[in-house]
Amino acid sequence: MKYALLFLLLFPIAGSTQVLFQKELTYPYHINIEDFAILPDKGYLICGGIQASTPDSSYAIIMRVDSLMQVQWSRKYVALARDYFKCITPLYDGNFAVGGAIKQNFSNFYGSTLYKIDENGDVFWCKNYAKNFDDVIYEVVEQSDNTLLLIIRHGVSGQPSKILKVDGSGAILSQYSISTTNTLPGVVLDHAKGNSFGDVFIGGLVLNNATGKYMFFLAKLNTSDVLWYREYDFGRASSLLNDIVVLDDGNIAVTGSVRDGNLTDISNAYLMKISQGSGDIIWAREIKQENGFYAAGFGLAAAENNNIVLCGIANSEEGYKAIATKHDESGQIIWEKNYGEGDYGYLTSVLNIDNNAFLFSGFMSLSGGNYLIKSDLNGSSSCLTNNFDFVLNDLNTSYYTPDIILNDLEFDLLSPSFSIVPINLDENLICEGTVNINKKPFTPSPIIYPNPASDMVSIQLPAENLNTEVSVAVFNSQLKLIHTDNLSIEINDKLIKLNTENFKPGLYIFEVKTEKGLFSGKFVKK
Repeated sequence: MKYALLFLLLFPIAGSTQVLFQKELTYPYHINIEDFAILPDKGYLICGGIQASTPDSSYAIIMRVDSLMQVQWSRKYVALARDYFKCITPLYDGNFAVGGAIKQNFSNFYGSTLYKIDENGDVFWCKNYAKNFDDVIYEVVEQSDNTLLLIIRHGVSGQPSKILKVDGSGAILSQYSISTTNTLPGVVLDHAKGNSFGDVFIGGLVLNNATGKYMFFLAKLNTSDVLWYREYDFGRASSLLNDIVVLDDGNIAVTGSVRDGNLTDISNAYLMKISQGSGDIIWAREIKQENGFYAAGFGLAAAENNNIVLCGIANSEEGYKAIATKHDESGQIIWEKNYGEGDYGYLTSVLNIDNNAFLFSGFMSLSGGNYLIKSDLNGSSSCLTNNFDFVLNDLNTSYYTPDIILNDLEFDLLSPSFSIVPINLDENLICEGTVNINKKPFTPSPIIYPNPASDMVSIQLPAENLNTEVSVAVFNSQLKLIHTDNLSIEINDKLIKLNTENFKPGLYIFEVKTEKGLFSGKFVKK
C-alpha cells in the first residue's frame, strides 16, 4: 500500500470499534482492482481496469471509496480502445501519479501511459511513452527532487525491463533497459515496489541460460544503475514471483509459487525475506498442503513487528479457496484463514490498515465481481471465515549473479487526447459486523512548507499541540541522526523553523515529540 499522508500520529488510544465486512463490486463486465492509495479522510483512490464487451477493448478505471469501501464515484479514462491502470502513487504535492497502458490493438505501438490526477480524479496531464505496443508502467516512485522513476514491463516477448526518469510534467529525463549475460530471452518484469527513500525493487521471470530453468529475479535500482541483481534457485524445476513488499526494517519479502515440474504443474506457495542491501536470502519458507493440493501466494502486506500477511489461492475437493496467512519475523505461521464460499476463490492483494485491520481484494467465482474483505488482526471477518491448514518447510536456496547489461532507450513522448466518463458500479454487501480495537485516531497532520525547501523549512503542528513542550530530531535518508548542535531550530507557539541552509540536497525525515504525541514527516531540500 502507498500512503498519501506523509505524517502519522503514532500514539494509539483504546476503546474504539471498527466495522468488518465482505462485499462485492460488480459491473456488466469483469473488474480488476490493481492498486490503492489512502486519502487524508481514510478513504482510498483505487485504480484498475474493466474488461469491456470485446476481447480487444478494456477501460482504465479509478474509483474513490470511503473507509467502509462504499463507492463515492467511479470513472473510466478512455484514450484508445485498450486502456488499463496498473499502479497509483501519492506524490509529495498531495496529488497522484497513475500508471498503466494504452494500446489500440496488438498491431499498433502505443505503449505505456502516465496520468497526474488530483484526489477528485481530475487530470493535470496525460503522457504516453511510445516504444512497444505491450509496454505497461508497473510502478511509479517519486524521487527526492520530485522527479518520477517509471518501471515499465514489456509483456509477452520477454524484452528487457525498462526504467524511465521523468520530470514533474512527465517529460523524459533519462532512460535505460536491463538485461543479463546468462538470461534468455530477457528480464521480464512482473512486480515492482518503491521504498520511502526513492529506491526501487523489481522482480519477475527469467529463463536462466546456465540451468535451462525458469526462475525469478530480484534487483534494486536507482535512477541510473542496478545496485544488485539476483536470480534465485530453489532446486526445483521452476519458480514464479507474484509480489514484493518493503518491510518496516527496510528489508523486503516476496511470494509466489514453486513447482517440481514445468510452469503448468501443481505448485506450492513460498515466502522469502531478502536483505535490501545485498539481495542475500535471510530465510525462505515453502507453504504447502499435506494432501498435495495446489497453493500459491499472490499478495503481501507488511504488518507490525516485521510480521507479514500473505494472500493467495489453495485448491481443495470443494474447489479453489481464497486464503490468507500471517507470519512472524522469522516466517513462522501465526494464523491461516480462508474466506467466502465460492467455487473459485482467490485473493490478489492485501493492505494493512493502520496496524488495526487488513483489507483483502480478490474474487469468489470466475464470473463474479471484485470482492473486498476487511478482517481484524487475527484474520477474522464478520462471516464466511474459516481456519485453514498449511505445512511450513524450509526451502533450499541458491542464487546466480550474472553480469548486468544496461542499454540506452529511445522512447517517443506523446500527449494523447482522452475522455473521462462516469460509470456506475453495483455494491453487494455480503455481511458486516463490528469489533473492538486499539485504533490510532486520525488527527490533522503537521503542515510543512515550503516543500521542497531551500534555506528554511517550517513545521506547523495541529492546534491541540500548540503551547506544549516540543523536541525535534531530524534524520537523513539513511536514517542517520543529524545532531541538534548542527541544527538551527526556532520553536514558538505556532511554528517549528529549521534552518536547512547547510543541508545537502535530498530527502530528510523529522520527528516532533510533544506532550500530546509523536509526529513524523518528510521534506525535500532542493
